[in-house]
Amino acid sequence: MWWRHLPQDRQLTSPELAAVPDEELRKKLLERYKGWHEPIGTFLANTPAIIKTNIYEAPPLPAWHKDRVVLIGDAAHAMSPSGGQGASLALEDAIYLVKLFRQFSGEFEPVFAEFERGRRPRAAKISAWAHNNETRQRVEMGPLGCWLRDRVLSVVLPLFGERNLDWMYNYRIAWDA
Repeated sequence: MWWRHLPQDRQLTSPELAAVPDEELRKKLLERYKGWHEPIGTFLANTPAIIKTNIYEAPPLPAWHKDRVVLIGDAAHAMSPSGGQGASLALEDAIYLVKLFRQFSGEFEPVFAEFERGRRPRAAKISAWAHNNETRQRVEMGPLGCWLRDRVLSVVLPLFGERNLDWMYNYRIAWDA
């Protein structure tokens, strides 16, 4: 599966989206990614059907819990799919919630309050990161610019790239505090 957000001047209605022929959209995608490395062109050219939908971001909720009900995952902190972290955050939420229930011996209110206190900052940070991915403007580069970018990234990414995203990908929930 792959996806791509193509910004529009205005939001298209569901019937307008459905009326866009796959071949027209495929041509737009192929033009946008013309000159990119393989297998991008092959994926675009050979995708049999394209699902077209609007993308929405949900504003932060004022609270994730009330009484004996708590929201986790997208129900608590839905975000743009451009971060690719929705399922990961939902799994983290579930693990953290179980850890708290062990710690607080099944008392709902302190568990839910601590859950929200502990998880809200991480969800907000990843949501902001996803929003930035969604709204970042693509910079057009010529062949020389692409060549230079690739050479610089081949040096910079091995040195700093992994550590730069440690906050997201190397996150751990300490099971026994």
